Amino acid sequence: MRINLIFRKNIKMRNTMAHQLPTKSKILSLFLIILLIECQPQEKNDQVSLLAAIALASGTTSVVTTLSVSGFSKPEAIGVNSADGTLYVADTTNKQIKKITKETEVTVFLDTNGLASYPLNNPEGICVDASGNVFVNNTKNHNIIRITSAGSASIYAGGNAVSGTTNGAGTTARFFEPEGIFCGSSNTFYVADVDNNQIRKISDTAANVTLYAGSSAGTSGFINGQSTDARFYNPKGITADSSGNVFVADNLNHVIRKISTAGDVTTFAGSSAGTAGNVDGTGTAARFNKPYALTIDSSNNVYVSDSSNHSIRKITPAGVVTTVAGNGVAGSADGSGTAASFNDPRGITYDSTNKVIYVSCAGDNKIRKITNP
Repeated sequence: MRINLIFRKNIKMRNTMAHQLPTKSKILSLFLIILLIECQPQEKNDQVSLLAAIALASGTTSVVTTLSVSGFSKPEAIGVNSADGTLYVADTTNKQIKKITKETEVTVFLDTNGLASYPLNNPEGICVDASGNVFVNNTKNHNIIRITSAGSASIYAGGNAVSGTTNGAGTTARFFEPEGIFCGSSNTFYVADVDNNQIRKISDTAANVTLYAGSSAGTSGFINGQSTDARFYNPKGITADSSGNVFVADNLNHVIRKISTAGDVTTFAGSSAGTAGNVDGTGTAARFNKPYALTIDSSNNVYVSDSSNHSIRKITPAGVVTTVAGNGVAGSADGSGTAASFNDPRGITYDSTNKVIYVSCAGDNKIRKITNP
C-alpha cells in the first residue's frame, strides 16, 4: 500500500484525534501508520505524505518540505500568483527574476538583458497583483519595476539608479534601496524604503508616491506615533490586512510594527526596547531577531521570516506570537514544526488558493514550502 493512500485514509482522523489523544495514543497512532508502509517511499509526493502522516500522529500540523528546484544565488524575495500557483523569485546575486511553475520548473522571467537601459541590480522585493503583474523592488538601483504577465518590463516608480526621498508621480519619485513591497487593491502599493527608514505609499494609475510613515528626513529610530512622527530602523518586510492596516518588519529594531488606517504607528509584536531574542508570547512579550519579510493569510494572521532566528513565526490578529516552523538553529531539514530547520529565511509569501506558505532561504539557496501553517 502506498503512503499517500494511507494518508488519505487517515486524514479524517485529524479533527477527532490529532489534538485530543493523549501522548501515548499519539505515539501508538504513529507506530500503526509506520507499520502500514510496505516499503520506503520513492517519490517526492510520498515523502510529503509521510511527513504529513507523522504530523497528524504527533499533533503538529505544519509540515516543511523543500522544492526540487535549483540554480538560485541568495534568493531574497518570493511572490505567488494565487490564481495559478506560479511563484516568482527575486534571485538577488544572479540579478534575475525567476519563475517557478508546478513547483518544479524554473525559468528566467527577467534578467538584466531585459532592461537594457535600467538593469536589475540586487532585486530584493517582489509582489504579484490581482492581474498577474509582477512588481520588483530593484533595490540597488533605487526603483520599482513592473513586469507584465507577458514579460514586458518598465520602471514603475523611482529614478534610474538615482537615490533620494522625493515624493512624486512615477519616475519623478525617489527611493533609497527599497526592499519590501505589498501589492494592494486598486493600484495601491506599500513599500519599505530601507535606507530612508520610511514607509512609502504608491497609489492610483499615475503611480503617485507619498510618505506614509517615518521621518521625512530619513532619520532612523524607534518611536511610535502618528505617521511622520514615528521612527523606523531599516524596515524591510511589509504587508497589509483586509481592513487596510499595514504591518512592517522593523528589522534592526527587532519588532513588527502596525500602522492603522488613521496613520497611528504602534509596536504590534516584539520588544518595546528593541531587544533581539527568540521568545513566543503576546505582543511586546515576544522577541524576534532581525525579522525580514511578512505575508498574511485570509484570516489576517501575519507570518514572519525571522531571519536570524532561522524560523517562521505567526502572529494572530490579537498579537499572539508562535513559532510555526524552525528551531532557532540554521539548517535545511524537512519535517514538522520545530523539527524542521531553515538557513537564513528571507522571502515569504502565502498562496491563498492552496493555503500554503513558500519561503526563500538566502543561506542555502533553497525554496521551502510549509503546508498547514
